[in-house]
Amino acid sequence: NEGMDFLLALERVGKVKKDLSSQISQEDQQLLAATSAMRIMETLATKQQKAYDRLYNFVQAYFDLDNNNNNNNTSNTNNNNSHPPTSSKQMETSNNNNNHN
Repeated sequence: NEGMDFLLALERVGKVKKDLSSQISQEDQQLLAATSAMRIMETLATKQQKAYDRLYNFVQAYFDLDNNNNNNNTSNTNNNNSHPPTSSKQMETSNNNNNHN
């Protein structure tokens, strides 16, 4: 299931970040190792935030929260009964389409 894989990947990212945090405190004498670990953590944090943003957008689209909050704005209403986008490419396409309406 694509959704479960996504959630498991988020969980793994969190575990790696936690492991790196403990490594940094153990290796603070080795500046290069600590600096590398910090860069990895920053990269992971960015990717994790993007993943949470995707999850937020998915849930919002799935429950049609955007349209429920904008009942008077019918131009944003998506009348097809398709599933909300789950991939990055689908999310970008969906967001671009909504911005043009």
